[in-house]
Amino acid sequence: MDRAVLAPLAMARSSFAPGPAAVAGRARGTMWTLDGRTFDAPAFPLGIGPACELTTTMLDLGRFLSALFAGGRGPNGRVLEPATLDAMWGVQFAGPAASTGYGIGFAISRLEGRQRIGHSGWHYGFATEVAALPRERLGVAVSTTADAANAVTERIADEALRLLLAAREGRPLPATPATAPLPAQARRALAGRYRSAARAVELTERDSALWFQDLEGGMPAPLRLLGDTLVVDGRLAFGERLLRGPDLLVAGGDTLRRVAERRPAAAPERWRGLVGEYG
Repeated sequence: MDRAVLAPLAMARSSFAPGPAAVAGRARGTMWTLDGRTFDAPAFPLGIGPACELTTTMLDLGRFLSALFAGGRGPNGRVLEPATLDAMWGVQFAGPAASTGYGIGFAISRLEGRQRIGHSGWHYGFATEVAALPRERLGVAVSTTADAANAVTERIADEALRLLLAAREGRPLPATPATAPLPAQARRALAGRYRSAARAVELTERDSALWFQDLEGGMPAPLRLLGDTLVVDGRLAFGERLLRGPDLLVAGGDTLRRVAERRPAAAPERWRGLVGEYG
């Protein structure tokens, strides 16, 4: 990989098998829990090199983006042909008109009417987002030392791309919307379980926040206010919006109504020894 990819792209401070000096120079990652605890992230390799073992810098990721914009050519040689990149940026296993989904190595979406490509990265204690508007040749790399906080890095990347695009086009820079915490009275009034024919969610008041959990799966995240709209806004998830009414929530046109919560039966005695925290 060093010879075939990183060297042609002039990514001299990047490696899938970093030596002691590179490891010593890495930032320290932080693990965290939903109840507010933090501790140092483990530093051992995960053993899946191609997936999440690249040690790199923001400047080297900028060189990677520059090579994408140059049609696959880096300062020291070509890595990919332009036609190959075009194929990688096409949505796979979808109809010819599909504009969102997954390509080859890149998530494909739309941002302000333009094609957006991106790839999220994760390792214990870190989260990274590399995103670009390839036709406009605008890109950004974002990294944080908070474990799995990809919702944060992706949001920062998108806001940065919007600012870059506005600056390129000579438009006023758009304001970045900021959410606000829910008042305590609203948290208590909204807490509970809501259900429709297609979906069920639970809102739980905990640690001065109202936590949103889709009961079919997904990451828990705090709900915050954007005007009078509830917005899922946390490290693990961001973006879903909900409107509130008397004992109901509206999400994406689906109305979920409050339902009575039934306390589950006590765990069998043979399971008592398993109750605890795992990591």
